Amino acid sequence: MNTNKLIIGGVLGTIVYFVVTTVVWMTFYNQIFTTHSLTGFMKPDEEINYPALLLSTAAFGFLLSYVITGKSGMNLSKGFITGTVIGFLYNATFDLTFYSSSHLFKGYKIVLLDIVLYAVLAGIAGAAVGWYAQRSKTS
Repeated sequence: MNTNKLIIGGVLGTIVYFVVTTVVWMTFYNQIFTTHSLTGFMKPDEEINYPALLLSTAAFGFLLSYVITGKSGMNLSKGFITGTVIGFLYNATFDLTFYSSSHLFKGYKIVLLDIVLYAVLAGIAGAAVGWYAQRSKTS
């Protein structure tokens, strides 16, 4: 595995995932999620620990990079598919655990929406990493 490719892909995946999730959250999903989840569960904006949020996003960006840049023949579309599958499985693990063992979600529909939405967002980040993997191979 090429360490530079892993690092650059990880940083790119982190940035894209952070931007797309932030835009989606701020534009419409915040209202949907807070309506269909435990009241008071989400912290007010002024209490959010942004360094920890960025670290969690970086962990996911580097997970995508590790898988995508480590496979041969990756490109934008294969990166999207790989990112979507990883995002689906990753989010299904957490959401179904919380749904089955806590009162976080008020019903299964928000769980399904959350899993599918974040799978697509992970696919977008995976596409960026796949694009980079293909580009770095040819340059």
